[in-house]
Amino acid sequence: MAMQDGRELRKKIQQTYEDILESIKKETCLKKNEDETMTRRNLFEEETFQLRQLVMELRTLLAMEDKEHLDELVKRRKEQFLESKAICEEDISKLQSSSDGSANKDVDNLKMSVTELNKCVQRLENDIMDIKELSNALNQVKTNSRDDYASCINSH
Repeated sequence: MAMQDGRELRKKIQQTYEDILESIKKETCLKKNEDETMTRRNLFEEETFQLRQLVMELRTLLAMEDKEHLDELVKRRKEQFLESKAICEEDISKLQSSSDGSANKDVDNLKMSVTELNKCVQRLENDIMDIKELSNALNQVKTNSRDDYASCINSH
């Protein structure tokens, strides 16, 4: 009977030892999870800070954007091309009124120049459309940045 009591005692000690080891494992796991949670929280706070900095930088850049200046620049460039085109067309008309054979060669050269100029005008018009699309995209980013910044502020 004493031997059986010894075995039971040994089983209880073994079970207690295993329970202690299991508790230590759980505690270690919890500490690890706690550490991971703190690390993630720190990363989140750092990313939030960086996002706020980015939003502030975007606001500054967008505030510096002067849409009227951009529109004026586009308008001046378009006027310059249109003036050049008008001058070329006027020169063609003058040369066409002359019946000299060399004038016809000049007219052909001038026509090629006008064709090139028309291509430049077309590229300029495409650039104007691209600039307007860019401006619209910047305005959208500006609006989204404000909304994102407001939601970041409201969530904290």
